[in-house]
Amino acid sequence: MSEASSQSDFAGAPPQSASVGAARSDAVDLFELFLARTSASPAETALREKTRGLRRSVTWSELEREVSFLAVGIRELGFSRGDVAVVVGETRRRLLTTVLAVLALGGVVLPLDPRAGASSIGAALEGVRVRVAFVENRGQLDAVATFLGGAVSSIIVDGRRASGRLEHEGIRDYETVCDAGARSAGWLSYERRAPTAPAFQFVRAGERGEGARTVRHLDLIAAGAAASGLAGLGTADEVVVAEPLASSESAVVAWSAWLTSGFTLNTVEHPESAAVDIREVAPSVAFASDGALTDLRDRTALRIGAAGSARRRLFDWALHRASPVSSEASLATRPGGSSFAGWVARTAVLAPLADRLGLSRLRVVIGTGEVGEYSRRFVASLGADVREVAVPWSSHAPLRSERRDVETDTSKLSASWPPASGTVQDQVA
Repeated sequence: MSEASSQSDFAGAPPQSASVGAARSDAVDLFELFLARTSASPAETALREKTRGLRRSVTWSELEREVSFLAVGIRELGFSRGDVAVVVGETRRRLLTTVLAVLALGGVVLPLDPRAGASSIGAALEGVRVRVAFVENRGQLDAVATFLGGAVSSIIVDGRRASGRLEHEGIRDYETVCDAGARSAGWLSYERRAPTAPAFQFVRAGERGEGARTVRHLDLIAAGAAASGLAGLGTADEVVVAEPLASSESAVVAWSAWLTSGFTLNTVEHPESAAVDIREVAPSVAFASDGALTDLRDRTALRIGAAGSARRRLFDWALHRASPVSSEASLATRPGGSSFAGWVARTAVLAPLADRLGLSRLRVVIGTGEVGEYSRRFVASLGADVREVAVPWSSHAPLRSERRDVETDTSKLSASWPPASGTVQDQVA
């Protein structure tokens, strides 16, 4: 991709081709992938966020505008290329925009599990030099502020979810940071990252931050492209992401595939309401590990009835009639074969079960890593297929936090950001 063509696309000009594949084929870093997506599908729905029982749609152009304001606001807090930003929260819109803003500035994202305790958050922060942190609520704010203290220059808080007054001079409300970026006379100069540059750090539960695993831009772009190709993902697909980025490789792969294929990403209001949200959305594609699928099957079986009960025996019989689906099988493969018993299992038991779970439209599950036969049979019983995507970043060396160790690419691509003036409430609230 030439510098001239990149400048045109990033400034919001119409894409040179209607092909989504053409729009993303030359992307070498994750933020460039995002810009290609916003250029290819500006008016398409990017995500739907549920808040207080209502689900609101956000287009790719609206998302780009919010990210641009936030990125400029974070830059004015002193964040620059190579810095590390901690994000603590569920996979919701404001966490996703923060991740994209950090990547726009050439930073590295360290997601932490919001469902972990304060001690786990503290351990994950050991040995990591953090410039900016994003948190969703007061408990996360207290944990990050306690363990980082003066080592972090600014903490951005989602004011909708944090209780109490934010009085510390280093604490900023999310909307305040966005509005500062919207009012800024400056514009964001986006610099393309090298494909091998670090994009994320991940810390396993209970581990120290200095042992974080590095995920490069090319790793996530490759995983997202593989998932999109295997599932035939497109803008008409609906996906629910109910797990935090920090604790779920499936959520990370789904995030990358979202940028690649442009499906609608649906967030959940609370972890406890995930099942309700899935039933409301009825996703066409799911991302899950073998462990998550096994857990779903076991929880479903328990809700149906105790082992040995008539309802449970009927469920087990129907699953037994479901033909296991191999990774090479056609997406049209369905359980039960052509036998009468298979038809009964599919019609009387499995189809109503899929409808009850909100998975009646499910056509494929993207498995992160190897998916066992136990899980495959359950997915087949729901009328879907399994496709496996390798997660290639588990063996990468820890990322050193000194900025001189961060690999960069000096080719600069300028983008005329912010794309329009106004406050963030005017544009995205």
